[in-house]
Formats: sequence, C-alpha cells, structure tokens
Amino acid sequence: MAVDVEFQLTRIAIVLGLVLLFSIAANVILFDRLFARRRRRANSECLKCGYDIRNHSGRCPECGEPVPSVPMRHVRTRCSFCGRTDHVAGRMVEGPGDVFICARCVEWSVQTLKEAHAQTQSPATPPTTSSPTTSSQSAPWTSEPDA
Repeated sequence: MAVDVEFQLTRIAIVLGLVLLFSIAANVILFDRLFARRRRRANSECLKCGYDIRNHSGRCPECGEPVPSVPMRHVRTRCSFCGRTDHVAGRMVEGPGDVFICARCVEWSVQTLKEAHAQTQSPATPPTTSSPTTSSQSAPWTSEPDA
C-alpha cells in the first residue's frame, strides 16, 4: 500500500514537472515572438521577414509586406575605427556586416594613403616601411572616443 502511494506521488510529480516545463517553453516562445516585432521595428527591419528596409518605402522587397509609414527609431551607429557615435561624428559610411567609418577617419585614411603613395613615388627618399601611424596627423582613434 505504501509503495502504491509513493508511486502515485512520483507519477504526479513527473506530470507536474512536465506541465511546468511545457508552460515555461510556451512562455519563452510567446515572449520571443511578441518582442521580435519590437526588435525588428527598432532595427529598421521588416516586421514579417526581418529584411533591412531603411532605404525602402512602400513595400518590403523581400516579402511584399507594407512598410509602416511611421518613421522607425534611429539605430545608433559607431565608427569602427575611432568609436565615435553618429550623434558626435555625423553621417557614417556603412561597410559590410555592421562596419561603419566616419568622415574624419576617411579623411585621415585618404591623407595617410596619399603620403604613403608620395613616399613610394619619390626616388630621392629611401623606401621605408610605412605604418598607418606615420602620418603627420595623429590617427583619430588615438584620442578617447566621444560618448
């Protein structure tokens, strides 16, 4: 008789454990779907398929879903070289895979490349190994980034 009671309690505990596990999994899936729309709206993605729709109006080119007319929240970007935000550095040039560069770093890079090219073109100067920090102007990322 005592064995039957223990067996029944064990069965009840297993069933309740499975119900609890199932309800937790269902809640995780529900909240993920609920917040996916918020995440996609915040990241300027299509609410249905997740396609980047920052430069599109009308309909999503991927799935055809109408693009909301309400402007989406601006996503803050950082220069991958100096670390300044677009709020401080201004417009950024976007590269592949969430890589951005600000105008100041572009100007510094162009100047450094021109100086390196001029050094290799002039025969009077002996060839030297050129590193990015040999420019007459210090690199923009050597100073602390503005927040």
